[in-house]
Amino acid sequence: SLSAAIAVGLGITAMASTAQAGPSVYIDNNDRLGDAGIFQYSTVNGGWQTFMRVVNTSPDAVSVKVRFREAANSREVLDFTIFLSPHDVWSGWTDDDPNGHGKPGIRTLDTSCLYPLPDSNNTDEGWKTVAGNLLGADFQDRAFTGDYDDNGPLAAARLAEGHLEMIGIAAHEPFSDFGLAVTHNQVTGKPANCDQAATLFENETNGGE
Repeated sequence: SLSAAIAVGLGITAMASTAQAGPSVYIDNNDRLGDAGIFQYSTVNGGWQTFMRVVNTSPDAVSVKVRFREAANSREVLDFTIFLSPHDVWSGWTDDDPNGHGKPGIRTLDTSCLYPLPDSNNTDEGWKTVAGNLLGADFQDRAFTGDYDDNGPLAAARLAEGHLEMIGIAAHEPFSDFGLAVTHNQVTGKPANCDQAATLFENETNGGE
């Protein structure tokens, strides 16, 4: 297995590892803080999986942008945002067929709020409920097919490996409306109101309060 760890800004620590049976190598960056984490390789080839984790080490609620890019020309194949409550952890892993659509992608059992909200898109795009708390999101090839064809390798090969980026984009006070909405209930273990958090995030990114 190959693993890497990067600490990104707003009090977030981000880590990713690619694993298969066999010896392991570990690389870290001495727990330095910054504003983003770039993980140079993720794959589902040959039964491998890439595991990732984001840790919010701060007392604030934070938003983290996540982008997966394919290996050939770094075209985007998945883009979403994680809302982390204070001292929250989000984890997920790549999968060769997360939703039964025959496409590689990512899965998570985490309950932290995701944006766009799971099951909010009627197409195969975005996060979908697989079973219980298990969610899956397919990688998409629209950025390098059709009108955007760049004469690169076949889509199946490009979706199977690439790299991912995690960028801390906002911090919110824990007792703000957003902070309270994304904070996990100690009884249920789930955020208070992901729908409200999504609305507040949309208003913020569109210039609202």
